[in-house]
Amino acid sequence: MNVRDAMTEQVITVTPETTIVEAARLLLQHRISGLPVVGPGGEVVGIVTEGDLLRRAETGTARHHAHWLEFLITPGRLAREYANAHARMVGEVMTASVIAVAPQAQLDTAVRLMERRRVKRLPVIEAGRLVGIISRANLVRALLHNLPKPAGKFAAGDAEIEDRILAEIAKQPWGPRASVDVQVVDGIAELHGSITDDRERNALKVLVENMPGVKSVRDHLVWIEPMSGFVIPAEGEGSEPATLLKTAVRLLPRSRKAEIAATAIKAAIRPYSIAVAPSSFLKSLMILAIIPLCSREAHRLHHFYAIGSLLRC
Repeated sequence: MNVRDAMTEQVITVTPETTIVEAARLLLQHRISGLPVVGPGGEVVGIVTEGDLLRRAETGTARHHAHWLEFLITPGRLAREYANAHARMVGEVMTASVIAVAPQAQLDTAVRLMERRRVKRLPVIEAGRLVGIISRANLVRALLHNLPKPAGKFAAGDAEIEDRILAEIAKQPWGPRASVDVQVVDGIAELHGSITDDRERNALKVLVENMPGVKSVRDHLVWIEPMSGFVIPAEGEGSEPATLLKTAVRLLPRSRKAEIAATAIKAAIRPYSIAVAPSSFLKSLMILAIIPLCSREAHRLHHFYAIGSLLRC
């Protein structure tokens, strides 16, 4: 999508000789936050924004410095602050170095400029003349126009939806495919497994919500903080060892090997006596130690390398 497709073509402008009073009235009347400043030939010579009108003597917000600090500030900076607080013309407060974009540029380019230069709008200039302006409001309008329409009834079964979700997780560079599983029943998707960064929880929920056929998402993910080993269950989930073990067992593949692996896990943790409420470190180990049994991709997760040394302690 190009800038031309999203920009506002009818741009409200001012000149350097426009009064501050008139500029402020235009900002409020049209509910905008900035005005391009154009010269006699229609060329853009600057831009004036709400930010240029914040530090004003009339509102008592002009900058004031301690006397000792004024000796450290250059006279040029003090003179600029005085002019901004008492100016009567737009040309005296406007920002002369204008950051602009071409109409044929991609929207991604405009957004990158806004983020890098921390501005809310960009004049659109072609052949030296102002042809439009693109602001954050234009980007939100473009988002609304391009949001996907609600999908109709999805004919795929739960198993197919599960496969599609897992495939989509595997495609993402952040996707914890080796430690996360999903179960879909009547269109309700349940996320099980462990994550090592709590931001992955929200990303996984968003990914599943966008999958056609999913009606709702239930979060049963366990967050294992990799540095401390603390186990933090999903909101509303229990943190007892039995709950953690149940979550871990859900990661096993759906095959006859699952029963064998589950038996091995129970035998491995029996010496630790589950009834004694093991420490958070042990809870972490219970889950982490079985994940390599669940997927051939487990070697991708960097925190598994410590399991062998921990078990030898």
